[in-house]
This record gives sequence, C-alpha cells and structure tokens, in this order.
Amino acid sequence: MSPAARAVAVLFLLLSTPWQVTAEEVEKRFRFGLSVGGFNTRDEVRSSSANTLFVIDEDGEIAARLLDPRDDAAANANFEIQSGTIGTLSLQYAVTRTVVLEGSVGYNENDVGEIEIQELGAGIFRMPAGELTRVPVQFTTLLRFRPHARFNPYFGGGFGYEFIGFEPSAELDQLSLNLDAATGRQGIVIADSRGSGVFIFVRNEPIQLEGATVDANDAWEWHIAGGAEYSVGASWSLIFDLRYTSSSGSFRLQFNGEDELGIGVPQGRADVGSDLATGDYGPMVLFPGGLLDLDGDGEVDSGFYYARGGELNYDGISAQIGVRYTF
Repeated sequence: MSPAARAVAVLFLLLSTPWQVTAEEVEKRFRFGLSVGGFNTRDEVRSSSANTLFVIDEDGEIAARLLDPRDDAAANANFEIQSGTIGTLSLQYAVTRTVVLEGSVGYNENDVGEIEIQELGAGIFRMPAGELTRVPVQFTTLLRFRPHARFNPYFGGGFGYEFIGFEPSAELDQLSLNLDAATGRQGIVIADSRGSGVFIFVRNEPIQLEGATVDANDAWEWHIAGGAEYSVGASWSLIFDLRYTSSSGSFRLQFNGEDELGIGVPQGRADVGSDLATGDYGPMVLFPGGLLDLDGDGEVDSGFYYARGGELNYDGISAQIGVRYTF
C-alpha cells in the first residue's frame, strides 16, 4: 500500500471512531476558542502618475491633452494597508443548540505602504509608511445550522470597536523632517495640443512646507461572520471562520497638509474653459531643501517632487482556522 493510501486509510479510521460520530452538546455551556489567520483590507489609493486629461472643444473634438509628467511605471503599485496576520481569542455561550453568543478580541498587524515619491529628473522611489496594529473587540450572534452533526456550518453578525495603533517607519520619519525643513513653489503643467505638457512656475514666492502627518483613529465597526465547525471529540472542535468587517474609521497620511505633495493630473475628459481643464496640476518645486538624497552625497537634493499619501479605510476580510473547547 502506498504512503498516500495509508494516510487516507488512517484518516478514515480516525473519522470513524465512536467518540466522533456525534457532535458535542453545547446548549447552556461555555466555549473557548483560539484561531489564527490573515486579514486583508479592501481599500487602496491608486497612483495618478499615468493619468491623461483630454480637453474637449465645443465641437466635441480634442483640443488639448494634459499629461501627468511623472513616470507611468509608478501606476503599477498602490498605496494601501497590506495583508497581515491576525489572531483571535473568543468566548461563547450557547443559549440553545443553534443560537450562540460570542465575545472576542483579536490582534492584527499590517504594513502600510508603499509611499510613492518621484523626482522628475531622478525617477521613482518607494518606501514603507510603517506598521498599523488593530485590536478588534467584537460581539457576535451566531446561528448553528446542524447542531447534531459533526460538520456544523454557522452564520451570524454583530458589532464592535477597533483600537488602532501606528508605528511610522524610520524612512517616513526622515522624509517628514526633510519636508519640514524645505521650502517650495507649486508648479503647473499646461495643456498642449501636441499631446505633451509644458511645465512652468506659478508661484514666484517660496512657501514654507510642513512635514508628514498621520491620523490613525480608533473606530466602531460592524461585521458578518460565516464558517464551520468539525467536532473531533466530546469537547473539542476544529473551526474555520471567515469575517467581513466594515469600519467607521480610516488611516490617513498627508504631506504639507494634503493627501499628495504636488498635484496629480485627473484622468478623464473636461470641457474647454472648465475648472477641471484650467486647474493647477504639477510638482512641488523644492528649493532650498528637498525630500531625498538623490546623488548619494549625504545631503538632500532640490528638485521637482511628488509624494503620494491618502486615506485608507480599515474595512477588510479575515480568514482564520483554530480550535474550540466546550466546558
């Protein structure tokens, strides 16, 4: 008999043992659970570096094209709260065999990034923003569909509160210090019928800039849950839990009080003379000072800079596996 066949035979014998034939009795009993898995958020800030604004005349023809001057390759990466690990402790009380009340507390870590920085003459630079931590405290009502079976799907929903923390990266701290020490002029790219852009200064007087700011506030949330239990004894069961969480809060990173340093060209169409067609779009021209050491001499360099931050919602989906003990 092959090793795979022996493994299948052993698994069949284990699942057929008498102590696993019926599900555990849970009514009027407490249940303790421990699970681990991943949490994936759903929000992102897309790069505007590949955008083109078409200016349309009265005849419906393209009068000009306004191109964002950045490298289009930056559009391949988005600013986001990246996937991370989550662990959860839960305590349940079975009101009946089918209705279960649950309180739980989790711990989740997610990296935030990447921050996109471009200097028009030097190219694309990316750096991590830092690490976001979530401690979700949830209260949930669950319905068990097959209380007498070993395999027991469940579904439910509830509400909770998320305690949020954020630790900025060393790169973000240094970037903020550099920006806070710099002065700049807002530049503009004007529409060109030939399909290119022409860059000019629009402010002759330098502006004292401000560093990066982060808002990572605690938030209320609601969630729906679904999954299944598989009884492996009189008191133990294996669990698979899937949850969608919608939050009232968000994470926000800004530079000089705005979601983006420099002003990206919007994607789409605009009529000649409209606010969208005549808006100011372009890099922030830093001098004196700068954001990055571009030539490796240990000093930050002046240049035509963009830096992308933005707002990211905490909404996400978690998938976890674990065990539950009934006592």
